Amino acid sequence: VSSSFTAQVILQGLYCSQVKIKTSLRSVFRHTALLSSAGFNYNFYDHSFQVVRKLCAVSTLVSKFWSVLDRKAQICRLKNLFFKLSHPTSNKGAVHMAQGIRISFYIFPAGIVFFALLPLYFKQKQLNGTGSSTLVKALCSLVPAIFCLNGCIVNNFRGFWWIFAGLAVCLAGDVISEYSISAGLKVFALANLLFIYAFTVFAKPTFSSVQVFLFLFAMTALIFRRQLGKMRKHLVPLIIYAVLLIYMVSLAFTLPVAVGTILISIGALLIAVSNIIRAKELLMCGEKNKRLHMISLGLYYAGLYLFALAVWV
Repeated sequence: VSSSFTAQVILQGLYCSQVKIKTSLRSVFRHTALLSSAGFNYNFYDHSFQVVRKLCAVSTLVSKFWSVLDRKAQICRLKNLFFKLSHPTSNKGAVHMAQGIRISFYIFPAGIVFFALLPLYFKQKQLNGTGSSTLVKALCSLVPAIFCLNGCIVNNFRGFWWIFAGLAVCLAGDVISEYSISAGLKVFALANLLFIYAFTVFAKPTFSSVQVFLFLFAMTALIFRRQLGKMRKHLVPLIIYAVLLIYMVSLAFTLPVAVGTILISIGALLIAVSNIIRAKELLMCGEKNKRLHMISLGLYYAGLYLFALAVWV
């Protein structure tokens, strides 16, 4: 180690003396020209000039070599930093840094949706800008979809790709439901089917999922018992949609316990509660209750975000 350090010091000294050598070279040129014009024999000075020129060439090579060493040292430092981030157990500081970067990466999409896009959507909705509000609503669904897509590329599990497909269909449903609620309901039913298939890829359905389904379906029927008469001709499509939604939630609840499946269960529950609130809003209050609409959309996008986050963890 000491010999390597000594060599670096010598090389650095030669590199720093390069300017002085080049200044000497210019002086030799000037004195040689003056002696030649005066008629003196300048063989000695010519020899000195050749020596200095060779020293300057060597100094230039040394300086280039030193700059290469310096660049390699910088690359080594960067490699060490990335190694510490990818192997955080080697250093407590690197552990905290890696965890901070990871948490920031996970929270960033939620911040975009809930603190930027969703308030902008309600503002555009208040201004009766259907086109602009639809675009902003599509962006609210696009953020978790892109977040999920990145996780699918990194982890590359078949069930994750089906979750991404469901999120992409939800994006289309958000746009269509702004113009037609019945058409949007069909698109969301397709998204629930994709989520159901994704959960069956995670684990095979068990009898416990049927029990959870029957319990949740009975609770939902109890909640809407007074609104069944208002549904009339839409009763059958709504029941089919409710069956798909509740079965999706029951499958999520009966997945094997893990961090990702817990997030999926919470996300599915939030989406179901969002649909219940939205249905109550439409059947009882029409489109006038802005607070219920904000709560239902907030829960819905929170559920989509948790689905996307589960792909990463």
